[in-house]
Amino acid sequence: MPGRGQSLRLRRVALAGLVLGVGIAVRAALAVYALPLALLAARIDGKKGARKVAAFGVGLLPGIALVVWHNTRCFGGPFTTGYAGEGFSTPPWTGIVGLLFSPERSLLLYAPPLV
Repeated sequence: MPGRGQSLRLRRVALAGLVLGVGIAVRAALAVYALPLALLAARIDGKKGARKVAAFGVGLLPGIALVVWHNTRCFGGPFTTGYAGEGFSTPPWTGIVGLLFSPERSLLLYAPPLV
């Protein structure tokens, strides 16, 4: 049975999962952060890692359920998105050179501190 302090920490981890779940519902690409953040939640304080990962997962569920429901309703399957047929048409090196050196969107020109 978790103590009062442990219970508060679990609620905070679940709230963090809920916030990420809302972010995933808004922008599904944020799902790539779920595993690293769950591992971070498990590692903090060093104890009861499985409980923290479970709390984080419970917080994630509403956002993920919303994305799965939306994809199923609109596109016919839980993992089907509205990007069918989309792809990259520019060769990778052309894109890299364009993003780094072109006068319209040069990373090096508009954000020199990154160098």
